[in-house]
Amino acid sequence: MEIKGRFASPSSFSFPISLIQIFAIGSLIIITSKAYANPNINTDQSALVALKSHITNDPFGITTNNWSITTSVCNWVGIECGSKHNRVTSLNFSFMGLTASFPPELGALSFLTYITIKNNSFQGPLPVEILNLRRLKLFGIGNNEFSGEIPAWLGQLPRIQRLLLYGNRFYGSIPVSIFNLTSLLTLNLQNNQLSGRIPREVGNLTMLEDLLLDGNQLTEIPSEIGKLGRLKTLNLESNLISVPIPEGVFNLSSLIALDLTRNNFTGGLPDDICENLPALKGLYLSVNHLSGRLPSTLWQCENIVDVGMADNEFTGSIPTNFRNLTWAKQIVLWGNYLSGTIPIKGRKYMDYIQEISIYNHKIKKLQI
Repeated sequence: MEIKGRFASPSSFSFPISLIQIFAIGSLIIITSKAYANPNINTDQSALVALKSHITNDPFGITTNNWSITTSVCNWVGIECGSKHNRVTSLNFSFMGLTASFPPELGALSFLTYITIKNNSFQGPLPVEILNLRRLKLFGIGNNEFSGEIPAWLGQLPRIQRLLLYGNRFYGSIPVSIFNLTSLLTLNLQNNQLSGRIPREVGNLTMLEDLLLDGNQLTEIPSEIGKLGRLKTLNLESNLISVPIPEGVFNLSSLIALDLTRNNFTGGLPDDICENLPALKGLYLSVNHLSGRLPSTLWQCENIVDVGMADNEFTGSIPTNFRNLTWAKQIVLWGNYLSGTIPIKGRKYMDYIQEISIYNHKIKKLQI
C-alpha cells in the first residue's frame, strides 16, 4: 500500500512525463538533423521563402505574385533547377528592381551554381553562410548596394570562376585570400571604394582572363601581374597609381585591351610594345604622366583599333610609320609635346585621317 500510495501522489507522474518530453525532444533533434544532413527541394524552398521575407520592395511583383508555395519552386521566376537532382542550381534576379538583403538561410542551397542579381538594390553585408555554397561558379552581385569590406572568406569558395562585385559600396583593401581562387577567370571589382595596393598574390591567378579594378582608389600595381599569361583584359582606369607601368604588363601576350587611363603613371613605353602584345586591340593610356617618345613600332600592331595617349608628357616627333595604321578607328594624341605630321597616303588613308581629325579637334600640340 505504501508503494501504491507513492504512485498515486501527484508528484509520482513527473518522472514518466519528463521521460516522454525528453524522448520527444530527442526525436525532434534527430529528425531535424537528418533533414539538414539530407537536404532536398523542400530545403531549397524554405531558403527561398526566407529570401522572400527579406525583400522589402518588389515593384514588378516578381516574388509577390509568382513565388507561391502551392507551385514547385523550380517554376518560380528567377529560379532554375537541375534535372538530375531536382535541386535549385541558379538564381537570376537581374534588373528586377528588388530591394532586399541576403538571409543566412541562403547557405542551404547546396546545389547552387550561379547567383546573378545585378542591377537591383540588394544591401547590407554578405552572410558568411554563402561559404556553404561549395558548387558556386558564378557570384554576380554587380550594381547593388552591398557595403562593408569584401569578406576574406570569399577566398574559400573552391569552384568559383567569375567573381563580380562591381558597382557596390565595398571599401578597404582587396583581401589577399581572393587570390587563392586559382580557378578564377574573371575578377570584377570596378566602381567600389577599394584602396591600398593590389596584392602581389595576384600572380597566383594564372587562369585569369579579365581583371577589372577601375573606378577605385588603388595605389600600387605589383610586378607579379606579369605572371597572368592568359589575361585578355586589364582595366585599372581611374585609380591613384603613381608608378611606372611594370615591365611585365607589356609581356602579357594574350592581352586584348589595356586601360590605364586617369592615373598618375610615370615613365615611358617600350619600343617593342606590339611585338610583345600581338593580340592588342585597345591601348588606353590617356591622362597620366607618361613621357619619352612614342613607340616607333606601334604601327606593327596588326589588330589594334583604338589608341588613346592624350594628356601625357610624350615628346619628340610623330613616327612616320603611323601611316600604316590604316585599320585603326581612333588615335588620340592631343595634350602632349609632339611635333611633326602624320603623312597622308592614298584615298583610303585620307578617309581614315579625317576620322582621326574628329577625335582631335582640340589639338594644341599636335599638327595633322
